[in-house]
Amino acid sequence: MATLRIRVLAVLAAVVIVATACGNSGSTAAPGGNTSVTGASTGHTGSPVAPTSQTDMPTPAAAASTARNLWNAREGALAARDAGVLDAIEVGGAKQADAAYLTFVECNCEPPKDAHRVIAVVPVVPQQSSDPSFIAQVRTANEHGDKVWYVIGVRRVAGTWKIGFLSVGWYKATPPLHSIVTEGGYTLPVDQSVEQRVREVASSTVPYAKSHNSLTSTTSYGAVVRTTPQVRLADDGVYGLRLKDGDVLACYTFHTVDRYQIPGGYLRQSDGRDQFGPFLAPGTYRSITIDNGNAECEVGSGHTGAIGHAYLSYDPRVLATTGVPAT
Repeated sequence: MATLRIRVLAVLAAVVIVATACGNSGSTAAPGGNTSVTGASTGHTGSPVAPTSQTDMPTPAAAASTARNLWNAREGALAARDAGVLDAIEVGGAKQADAAYLTFVECNCEPPKDAHRVIAVVPVVPQQSSDPSFIAQVRTANEHGDKVWYVIGVRRVAGTWKIGFLSVGWYKATPPLHSIVTEGGYTLPVDQSVEQRVREVASSTVPYAKSHNSLTSTTSYGAVVRTTPQVRLADDGVYGLRLKDGDVLACYTFHTVDRYQIPGGYLRQSDGRDQFGPFLAPGTYRSITIDNGNAECEVGSGHTGAIGHAYLSYDPRVLATTGVPAT
């Protein structure tokens, strides 16, 4: 659930994928499942996102309509299990996560999620921005009567709006960003200096994780797991707001990349892909690398070396698995 708290990052090595069954998706819960908080950071920027020229933003009403239409299209794609449709409606981190989800559903490695119809959209749109993106809070309801808020980041790509970020918010009646944005509509302008601060908040989670967590562990079957925390802002996208108290909000994907090796031995993926999931072909491997992604939002000053505070984080999802063959 959304809250402000200092980040204590739980490194995922050796607990996300263990040699058990194909269902090791990293996130098997239906939407609105285990929402947790992870989050504050120190450090310096990583991969930059090139600032754009000053961009006119949609009105809040237009942003709400766009977000609603995109959500409905995404729901249709997930229900039809049609990954090809995602190209037209998603980009970056959201597209990679949804494509991975469909891969796990197709292999019966996790159950399909409940459909979530839109019942309200509360956009938060910079009055002007040097980055063509905005954030929307989408309230949904499933067939069981659960009402769940999501936070999505929407970006204009070649003239088309697409979802680039998506995280579960909470079950409360108020929108999940209510305590920092107050209400929907226009927010403060975002210029290139604010963009840079947003990127700093996201990027600085990496040096903080490296300095505050053990990045090597051992599984029960003897594999040594070396963990590398990453953000890939240029590929995944980052979505941000300037807040009235002077801080900024950054929503992005935090990656935990786990590399498995057995000293003097090999790792095995069965013909049924039962050990390491659907992305990895059967065979024997010298090492296997698993990329886990978390959709997170964090609040901070965006000044180098400052400590941020986590706002939202959802269950990790396995985004990719690769291996170095034994022969």
